[in-house]
Amino acid sequence: MQPRSNETYFILLGLTQDPKEQKVLFVMFLFFYILTFGGNLLIVVTITVSKTLNSPMYFFLAILSIMDMAYSSSVTPRLLSVLFFGENTISFESCMAQLFIEHIFGGSEVFLLLVMAYDRYVAICRPLRYLVIMRQRVCVVLLVVSCVGGFLHSVIQLGTIYGLPFCGPNVIDHFTCDMYPLLELVCTDTYVIDILVVVNGGLICTIVFLLLLISYGVILRSLRNLSQEGRRKALQTCGSHITVVVFFFVPCIFIYVRPAKTFSLDKSLTVFYTIVTPLLNPLIYSLRNSEMTNAMKKLWRKKSRSSIKPRVCVVLLVVSWVGGFLHSTIQVSTIYGLPFCGPNVIDHFTCDMYPLLELVCTDTYVIGILVVANRGLMCSIVFLLLLISYGVILHSLKNISQEGRQKALQTCASHITVVVCFFVPCIFMYARPVKTFPIDKSLSVFYAVITPRLNPLIYSLRNSEITSAMKKLWRTKSRSRMK
Repeated sequence: MQPRSNETYFILLGLTQDPKEQKVLFVMFLFFYILTFGGNLLIVVTITVSKTLNSPMYFFLAILSIMDMAYSSSVTPRLLSVLFFGENTISFESCMAQLFIEHIFGGSEVFLLLVMAYDRYVAICRPLRYLVIMRQRVCVVLLVVSCVGGFLHSVIQLGTIYGLPFCGPNVIDHFTCDMYPLLELVCTDTYVIDILVVVNGGLICTIVFLLLLISYGVILRSLRNLSQEGRRKALQTCGSHITVVVFFFVPCIFIYVRPAKTFSLDKSLTVFYTIVTPLLNPLIYSLRNSEMTNAMKKLWRKKSRSSIKPRVCVVLLVVSWVGGFLHSTIQVSTIYGLPFCGPNVIDHFTCDMYPLLELVCTDTYVIGILVVANRGLMCSIVFLLLLISYGVILHSLKNISQEGRQKALQTCASHITVVVCFFVPCIFMYARPVKTFPIDKSLSVFYAVITPRLNPLIYSLRNSEITSAMKKLWRTKSRSRMK
């Protein structure tokens, strides 16, 4: 189906036009985005590694975390680009792609939350048959049904608006491409389309929300038959689920259950269920779930107590090299086939992604998201995990002797110095949309030229074992020469 649009691009007005407010919102939403990815990734890793979190509930929770990361990524990078760089233009194809991705993950999450409510109903109301009913095959089928439901919902949304004529103004009073802001730009009668959008969006959300409330009502009513401990555990689990459900569904219902009309409040509500809710999910599920917090603590203790064998060191080294190879392959394949039909002058001293992407004569919105995810987001997540790990290490030093504490602080200080010197410039360079600045050259010099030369100085001068080994080696060499 070919689009009947006369517009080749749209202009997103964003959240505010005040430059000072834009910078504040940029810092806030970037912080939210990093926390969203780090928190949800921590949940996925904990559930995957932990042997105690093997029930269907945690399987669905890991899938929910993955969907939250993808759902937030469909909106946040474009919002950050508008806030920081003022690049508020988006091509028609990129706008449709963003609409499709946003609704496929949002729709899948709607049905997944219903599946998770059914899982809790079976676990609490049919505990003796729980493992029989929620066996692995059933869980996979329910997951596939959720994803297919989200896919069909997104296809209907996209198919509804893709062929409509956009022949009027091309200014979208929003920070993302969504149905109602786009329908206001259509230059034809949209009465039937409005009804279809309400049915496919608002009515589905309302029905699922009512089913969720009924299911949790039945669950809470059945708690009187459980023991005190079972009632406490069930309330704890259901409480976290209900909180997530209310935060996600109430804004969606308010926006999509009415005819096609936008309000000034819509932007704030969209921020809430696309950016804030994916951030709150890991906090709610980790802080309000004792099994999850215990598994995280047990995982950290196990990692800190276990000794690393030589075979494990080799495996970790190979994994590091493979990760670097895959990262580099993705970077090269991303830019290798792009058309360079404009100027051929690179304003840099090396061939890097962003200077090259500025010479590409096609829309690079999707490519920019991929580069941010493959470099900037990866650096931000690793940096966040490193800070958390060193925080845990420093917190555990109170149980070590004075000499051991001094040695650990000496080693960690050198590591943290290297980490900060390497990661901070990389994050500034690649955790933003495609745009170059004059300071980029200096930062590239710092982490590509200076940091590799600082590493031996930092590790040798701040590490007594290295300096002692160097002194011993020189003494041995000097004595052998004298003989």
